[in-house]
Amino acid sequence: MKHKQPDWRWEEGAVDERAEHMELRHGNAEETAYENWTPMARLAKPMNHVFKVEWLVQQESPQYESMLADVRRSLDFYLIENDDPDPWDYAFFHCSTGANQYSSVRWSYFPTSSQGK
Repeated sequence: MKHKQPDWRWEEGAVDERAEHMELRHGNAEETAYENWTPMARLAKPMNHVFKVEWLVQQESPQYESMLADVRRSLDFYLIENDDPDPWDYAFFHCSTGANQYSSVRWSYFPTSSQGK
């Protein structure tokens, strides 16, 4: 009997940037240096199959509408829709791929910070 994989999801919430997390930025690798890309969201390591996503831009602002749609599609694809049993590990791997380097949504991994310890 095959065991069903647990359902993963993401929801809005605060993300501690001192803890292990990922950041998603939006931009164009052919036109702009990554440092100048728009920081869109932070993603916390999941708890009970739920990823917390903290938006770094005003979601109601028309200037971010298409970028937010791209980021939401990327979150859904890498965290929810793929069949990997560990989406966090899959996203971590994605951070180092060529596909990530040339995508309009770039994922970056940040380990736990030692600041303030």
